[in-house]
Amino acid sequence: MNTLRLGGASTNNSFTPPPGDDDWGRNLVLTLAFRYGGLRLKQLGAFAGGLDYVTISGAIRRFEEKMETDQHLAEIFRQAQSQL
Repeated sequence: MNTLRLGGASTNNSFTPPPGDDDWGRNLVLTLAFRYGGLRLKQLGAFAGGLDYVTISGAIRRFEEKMETDQHLAEIFRQAQSQL
């Protein structure tokens, strides 16, 4: 199992965020996988437990919008990008 550790948080390939984290960990992984992994939304949905592509698209869009106003989240994203 591949694990990415950022700021004490751990994101693994199961896409299961810890309770109460508002799904940002999962959405971080989905966004990175979509941007850099060459995966389609439908494929990401299958990896994320059978979610449909509309749900995945919305999650990525919301995550990108949240990064515009949350500098801490944007920094975590940049750290993750630098590890790819």
